[in-house]
Amino acid sequence: RMLRREPLVVLYGKSGLGKSSLINAGIIPECRKTGEFAPITVRFGAWTEGTSDTPLGIAKKTISEGHAAPTFLDRLLPGDASLWYCAKTRQLNKGGRPLLIFDQFEELFTYPEEAVQAFKEELSELLHTGIPLRFRRMADAAAELSETDEDRLEEALDARIVFAIRSDRMALLHQLADRLPNILRSMYKLRALQPDDAKRAILLPAVAEGDFRTPPFEWAPAALASLLAFLQDPDDEQRVEGILLQLLCQYFEEKKVEGAGLSRLGANDLGNLEEIVEQYYFEKIASLGDADAQLSARRLIEEGLVLEGENIRLSLHEAQIKRQFKVDTPLLERLVDSRLLRAEPFLRGGYSYELAHDRLVPPVLAAKEQRRVEEAKAEQLEKERQLAEARRKAEEERRLREQAERGRRRATIFTVVAVIGLAVAAWQYFVADSAKTQAELDRQEAIKSKEVADQKTIDAKKAAADAKKQKEIADQKSKDAEESAIEAKRQEGFAKAAKTTADEERDKAKAALAKLEKKNADVVRLILVNAERDVLNLRYEDALKKIKAAASIGALKQEVAKALLETAFWHGESGKMQRATGILDTAATLVGNSAVPAMLRSLPSGPAAARERLRDAMKAIDPLHFSFLFEKKYYPEMVEVEGGTFNMGCDTTLNQGCDDDETLHPQEVSSFKMAKYETTVWQFALYCAAIPELDINDFLESNWSDPGNNPVVNVSWYQAVEYANWVSGQKGANPYYMVDKENKDTLNFNDYDDLKWTVSTLPNAQRAYRLPTEAEWEYAAKGGKYRERTIYSGNNVLDSVGWYGENSGSRTHPAGTRNANALGLYDMSGNVWEWCWDWCGGYDLKWQVNPQGAKSGSSRVSRGGGWYSRAQYCRVSDRYYWRPVNRDDNLGIRLARSQ
Repeated sequence: RMLRREPLVVLYGKSGLGKSSLINAGIIPECRKTGEFAPITVRFGAWTEGTSDTPLGIAKKTISEGHAAPTFLDRLLPGDASLWYCAKTRQLNKGGRPLLIFDQFEELFTYPEEAVQAFKEELSELLHTGIPLRFRRMADAAAELSETDEDRLEEALDARIVFAIRSDRMALLHQLADRLPNILRSMYKLRALQPDDAKRAILLPAVAEGDFRTPPFEWAPAALASLLAFLQDPDDEQRVEGILLQLLCQYFEEKKVEGAGLSRLGANDLGNLEEIVEQYYFEKIASLGDADAQLSARRLIEEGLVLEGENIRLSLHEAQIKRQFKVDTPLLERLVDSRLLRAEPFLRGGYSYELAHDRLVPPVLAAKEQRRVEEAKAEQLEKERQLAEARRKAEEERRLREQAERGRRRATIFTVVAVIGLAVAAWQYFVADSAKTQAELDRQEAIKSKEVADQKTIDAKKAAADAKKQKEIADQKSKDAEESAIEAKRQEGFAKAAKTTADEERDKAKAALAKLEKKNADVVRLILVNAERDVLNLRYEDALKKIKAAASIGALKQEVAKALLETAFWHGESGKMQRATGILDTAATLVGNSAVPAMLRSLPSGPAAARERLRDAMKAIDPLHFSFLFEKKYYPEMVEVEGGTFNMGCDTTLNQGCDDDETLHPQEVSSFKMAKYETTVWQFALYCAAIPELDINDFLESNWSDPGNNPVVNVSWYQAVEYANWVSGQKGANPYYMVDKENKDTLNFNDYDDLKWTVSTLPNAQRAYRLPTEAEWEYAAKGGKYRERTIYSGNNVLDSVGWYGENSGSRTHPAGTRNANALGLYDMSGNVWEWCWDWCGGYDLKWQVNPQGAKSGSSRVSRGGGWYSRAQYCRVSDRYYWRPVNRDDNLGIRLARSQ
């Protein structure tokens, strides 16, 4: 229906909800059935280094496929290859009324800027131009163009376009708004299935007749109820995500109907649904076939895409996956086709990958634990083998050392024996010589003894020969001993080398530990960055889950505690005291602060006293960060504005085009304080969290991303004064305003104000927060005592100090991103209009001190201009007004405070 009414429709929703399925199974078949549109699906793919195709080229090629035969257009303007030409040529070739469906449209923004620019220029021509002027001129000049061809040229192309894009990438569409200004006029948000829709999605395909692989079958009511209870998400209004429904229904059809031949599925046939999801994971891994591919896929998924502790999915870019896990693109594509992974375009090129559904996290973690056990067993067996080998080598070294020692002892013994032999030989020689001398003296005795002496001489010579032989043997043994000693030294060298290897392994282990610690720190940083993004988008519970997951890793404890402190602050200041207590206990444990748990063991009974106790605990953990949260981020940071006199109204000498109600006149204001920034979404969201009947979503624009640090909008004057009173209470001051909701304000003459609350100021509210008077606002905008003479607050060039219609890109911007004025106040010109206290009326031109404006009226004053205002309305003297009950996406707050 939307496509019949609108030329351009944006289909958006969370990743994985089934935008592509809606296109392929819903829109395209319906178009082909009715013949009303000719659907053409265009996919750009994510840009990477070396990509030669452009989005424009891909779109042209897709549109022209099968319908590119030459027509009279080629005679009119040869060489034209515009997107309009391709679509018109398709129409002339009986290609039907084109419906261009750009699926995964966020892929466009991964391409270089010039490629995006070229695409939107030609798409704008296709959508908004009936016949381009260049073709019309050539047709008017062409004498040979037949009447039939003229009619066909004039026939409306009437193209329709669908952009299918992730909801968290919607902000990117603003890049096309200059050429497609109505891009966000017609949008369709796709959400998970309502329970009744999910029931139909289960039942209707089961009973469908046709040429299907499985026959029709029924679901018993109890089985259907069990399946729906498992599928429903309590955090999303009991809705059902299609991908998990599809996974389980496919399983039951294949295993129970086709495999087991059942024609009716009862509750007992379902089995354990968690185990089915777990088995699905193992089946898809097994379907990869190759063992190396299976192991690579498991390590990627189990080590890189899930985080233990908090059971959350992680996302990795394909470049990191290839570098860290050695998984190539074909394997990644197979994992996506098997519905285990989901691929998302990355804005700087390529794709990032994550698990297809949260329900896959438990089976992945279980598989991871199983793999760890198996790898640990294998590692233990390897260690035992290495230990046995080391023992064998040590035993061999001991044996060789003992052998060498025995060799040295034998050599020593042989040497001693040889020396004794030599001594014996010498002694025998001496005896023989004495006998010879005695023979000379006594012949008779000599003759008698000669034979004996000769025999002894022979024996002595024999003994000397034996001694020489023994010496040679001893020398050989000594040589053998030296060789054994050398071998022992060699074995000692082996032992030293083994020790060196052990030292190197120890150093490697230390390096691996350091690398692991760095990796853990990198993971924690990544988690904290994602948590900061959640806080920016007010998803505090999601942020807390991520921060707790980071805490379980044990790295960067100070940074993690700091992040926990912010979530504790959010819960404590919004009245959720017990939740804040638990978070602070975790933060205190991280930083080793044992005093904080004792402080929080028993909170005071009153909310104000309990809140102060929590604040004291936060100061004890990180006083500087608490001060930042309390004084700047979640409550307004105030600037001293010294009082004085000034000329209120429009200074005609500045050539700024003064309005009639801006007559210049002197006024005086006393010293006061003014908020440095406009009230941010963060600050107002804290107020909404503390007040049960308020919902911050009522003050947001759904198509504006990252709202936290932007000024809050859609706040009425009544809501502004109630917010001021709440801030006063949080800061320990009395309320400034008395708000009477029962008695209508007799000074309010607006017939369209259905509230007409009576709002008056209270005594004894000197430190209270309030709205500024119109005089205070203009005095501060003009720089206070510094008396800036500028058209806008702080400068005569609006672009340097404010966001307005010509530079805002059709939305608010983070507070304080333009230059401040002389007082250090930001965004006094532009971003959002700011409520003042005064009724809107003509100026009282007489000199006054602290003028309060008109006594009655139908509208309240606002000042400063906003993001869609013209520059004229952002002047410091420009006056505007709204009914007190008005809420607008260009209207916000800035608080003041009396000295």
